[in-house]
Amino acid sequence: MIFSRGNYGRSGRKNSGTDTPKLWKKRGWNSQTVWKGKRFSSFYSSPNGPPSENTATRKAFTLSAICRFMSRWTARISGPIRDYSKLTATKTPCLWPGCLLTFFSATGQLWGDPVYDWEASRNSGYAWWFKRIEQNFRVADIVRIDHFRGFSAYWEIPAGEKTAVNGRWVDGPGADFFQALLKRFPTLPLIAEDLGTITPDVRELIHQFDFPGMKVLLFAFDESMPRNPYIPHNHVRKAVVYTGTHDNNTVRGWFENDAGEEDKRRLFSYLGREVSPSELPWEMIRMAMTSVADVAIIPMQDLLGLGQEGRMNRPSVAFGNWDWRVDRDQLTEELRSKILGITGLSGRA
Repeated sequence: MIFSRGNYGRSGRKNSGTDTPKLWKKRGWNSQTVWKGKRFSSFYSSPNGPPSENTATRKAFTLSAICRFMSRWTARISGPIRDYSKLTATKTPCLWPGCLLTFFSATGQLWGDPVYDWEASRNSGYAWWFKRIEQNFRVADIVRIDHFRGFSAYWEIPAGEKTAVNGRWVDGPGADFFQALLKRFPTLPLIAEDLGTITPDVRELIHQFDFPGMKVLLFAFDESMPRNPYIPHNHVRKAVVYTGTHDNNTVRGWFENDAGEEDKRRLFSYLGREVSPSELPWEMIRMAMTSVADVAIIPMQDLLGLGQEGRMNRPSVAFGNWDWRVDRDQLTEELRSKILGITGLSGRA
């Protein structure tokens, strides 16, 4: 569920609202949408009344996500992707992307997908990327770019490795890519997924193009809490705050299964009181909604107060993901009332 302050249209900034996507005319107005591309049910909400011909008065907007890397099977069958990937003569990846020492794995994540050949992409004027991003802009107002740090530098691993440890950093296209995008698209309503190993060069790239980053509350309560960028008192307006993302456990699942005793102590200290596992999801929702961040995204599982059984995805686990579905019977009048209450309280309504 997406909540914003201000008018967010196709520019990704507060605007005069002159560029509503044709998508809404085709679909008609329906506040509940099944987002089939990601196979989950979401409710999209932003602050400005019923839909109309301009984004300044439109009540809802949609968000799409671009996966940073394409699957190896896609690369084998798709000519354009083959042309811009590092493959063997048999069209299989010779190098794999991944990331080091993540919150989810001490040996990093090994994705097994093809690595992009950025030199070939640059020589083509980024034609394939333009088409990919243009398609996302056709169906959504805002696009989140997964693994944004890979545009500055990405972790490259020889194909066949068992973990992500034996790799190296390789420069991505950097500012050249986004400068080319700006020549093709007058505005770039993008969200930078800036989680993981974020170095100064990545921050500089984000700031250069004024992209909002992400603030995930479940990452906020470690030993660095006072200085942690995810803790609410360190949030900035140009950001998107989440209780957790699709890669995290639910808030309740995190508390019951993942959080250490010190994490819980710091959490209770920040809240000013101890709370039960059943109370915690809405305490964290309140924390996200009252953040200064312009946009707050709350997973439906947290709105419903679900535990680990509602988890959407487990990074580095190939099977058993993306199976959770919301049931219509779970969308009760009581839940509606609670959502209306917190959106009004936080100025997001």
